[in-house]
Amino acid sequence: GLGVYPDTGEKMIHPMDFLKYGFLLWILCMGVVWILGFLVVYNIVGFPEGILETARGVMEAGAR
Repeated sequence: GLGVYPDTGEKMIHPMDFLKYGFLLWILCMGVVWILGFLVVYNIVGFPEGILETARGVMEAGAR
């Protein structure tokens, strides 16, 4: 199913290449989607009022 070089008979793309490069590309794409998603959601919806103060309170309570 994969292309073969006519002079050597070697496969152009090995099945392991799909795993190796596909996984890296997938991780990169997921990072881009998450970053863009958060930027768009923040600009359109925004965060609730007082969320930073609540987060600080929770972090300080957990540190004690």
